[in-house]
Amino acid sequence: MTYKPTRREKVQKGWGGQKYIFLHVGIEVKSLPLLQFVKKTHLDMDTLLFNTRDELIRVSLRHVVYFEADGNYTHIFFANAQKATILYSLTRLETLLDEKLQGKKQPFIRIGKKYIINSTCVFQINIQKHKLLLTNFDTSNVFTLSISKDALKSLKEIYTAK
Repeated sequence: MTYKPTRREKVQKGWGGQKYIFLHVGIEVKSLPLLQFVKKTHLDMDTLLFNTRDELIRVSLRHVVYFEADGNYTHIFFANAQKATILYSLTRLETLLDEKLQGKKQPFIRIGKKYIINSTCVFQINIQKHKLLLTNFDTSNVFTLSISKDALKSLKEIYTAK
């Protein structure tokens, strides 16, 4: 049985003649080998791919510590201290995360206008110093964010209410 792409999919040949499928869903674009797409698409549910003319950025959500807004751009900070920048507003990214993780436990929490954090990475909330410390506990990297007292109080209430 051969796979026929739908209107939103396009099959192209990559290097070495291997066929790749490109899924266009809004701005999110997935490029997978055709056989992998047909057999294993459910394994890639926690990954976002951002494709521009010049680059492709693969974002594994389980390695993201936080997202930071910068106008129409969003900076993505990973647990290994790597950083990526995408042309995506934080509001649009928040919508994309909600769609991508629909039906699953949502680990990401919006903090004010500037941040979306991975709730599993929260290490310390210091309301007096306006500081939030994040780490994934697998690496020695600790990320310090300056956040308003009101936002930190709300975040602390989420954790103490559990």
